[in-house]
Amino acid sequence: MSRSDIVVHSADGERVARVLTRCASTLGFDLEGEQFWAGMVADLFDGPYEDRAADDAGIALRAHWVTAPDGEPIGLVVWLAPGAVTPRPVYNSWILDLDAVTTSSAGDNLAILGTDRKVGEPRPIHDLLRYANADDVPRFLALYWDAATGTQGLAAEAIWSIQPPGAPDWMHFWSAAHAGVGPTERTVYGMSLQLARRPEPVVSTLRHIVQFTRSSLILVDAERRVTLHTEGVLRAELCDSNIANLLDELQIGRIVSGPETSVEAIVTINGRRYQASAWPLPSVQHKPVRPAAIVIRPVDSDSAA
Repeated sequence: MSRSDIVVHSADGERVARVLTRCASTLGFDLEGEQFWAGMVADLFDGPYEDRAADDAGIALRAHWVTAPDGEPIGLVVWLAPGAVTPRPVYNSWILDLDAVTTSSAGDNLAILGTDRKVGEPRPIHDLLRYANADDVPRFLALYWDAATGTQGLAAEAIWSIQPPGAPDWMHFWSAAHAGVGPTERTVYGMSLQLARRPEPVVSTLRHIVQFTRSSLILVDAERRVTLHTEGVLRAELCDSNIANLLDELQIGRIVSGPETSVEAIVTINGRRYQASAWPLPSVQHKPVRPAAIVIRPVDSDSAA
């Protein structure tokens, strides 16, 4: 394994996403240190794929393999420096099903997402993004697009933030996968890292639309009719079937291929009437994906009854 074969996913809780030869100096390596570190990584790749710990002459080695839900090793976390060894960031892994648009997860801490996910259990994408910042959801749709359509090995990535109930502040993640690298032709392996900080501020424009009102927000992949995220007072009632009916009543396809920039309709959910408005969101990184936002609010006459 040469130094140019080693891709640094992250370092010290920060996103890197570059081959070792292009980031070594930024990470503080001189040429000798880079070669030594690369040799150690190559040795770890020779197997067995097991965690290792060693201390010699004041230098500490800690090696941890990030494994996918099916047990496949997909990432390597290495500490090779003078002790004391500091706690490493949280790394979770997942398998994304490109047809069902579900993820099954494993790793350090699934509870950090605020859901009751179990290791290896396929869950819809909106479960993963349940407490995500709504403005970040299109980024995940762009990741899906790259993973589903890119040439083998193409990097697909997204930076996103979540705030589960009870969390005092946003938690930030970087998720990455590579097109065509997975257990089957229609699934890909992926890995997520909890970032120490986010490269740019959290933008929460969509969240503010519903945060202090009786409205609810639904984010969908308008072309594939997949629900990505819901929030607001109706979150618990917005099951797959009534969202599918909502998309039919709105004729959501009109903002995918038609000339309309928004659509509106009076819709019925669980016997109650709502005013629904939908509009396309800007695509991400110029990807041909079709994220759309839908806001629903009670019809005044119904809420007063």
